[in-house]
Amino acid sequence: MEWQKITDEADPDRCQGVDGHGQCHHKRVIPSNYCPRHGGNRGVAAAEKEKVRNYQLGKWRNRVNAFADNPEVKSLREEIGILRMMLESTLNRCQDDNDLVVWAGKIQELVRDIEKVVNSCHRLEERTGVLLDKPTILTLADTLVRIIGEHVADADALDIIATRMVDVVAKMGGLQHVADARLNA
Repeated sequence: MEWQKITDEADPDRCQGVDGHGQCHHKRVIPSNYCPRHGGNRGVAAAEKEKVRNYQLGKWRNRVNAFADNPEVKSLREEIGILRMMLESTLNRCQDDNDLVVWAGKIQELVRDIEKVVNSCHRLEERTGVLLDKPTILTLADTLVRIIGEHVADADALDIIATRMVDVVAKMGGLQHVADARLNA
């Protein structure tokens, strides 16, 4: 960045910073009242961060809405959508096996959280008389396994996750034969 010197003492664009020689003689960085030397570019960086943050929030809000509008999810849509989005975002951070190891705890935590919310959804729907049917439960589990499979390169880890999810689905939907078939495969 090139610093512009200001010779007019009354120039409104003059930096308001003060050093050992008096008021700074460089041009301020708009919208700040200071030049880069006195921290004027911090405001610009903060404004840029705010733009990126707002963009990310908008993007995430759209993803949550897409998950929430999914006809395969009958209730607790936003919560499941947020968790799925967080899992997807975490898996997208994994560029190699080392990243997967670093993020494994967070991935496991998110998968457990998804499991808990799906279980809560089931209990809620059971109480209200609106249950997910077996094909919907299997489709949800299949979708989650596919999402994880797109980002998990370790076949053993993927198999453990898939087996655990099938077991949970089988227990939730009274589909013990699905879990038994998985074990015999």
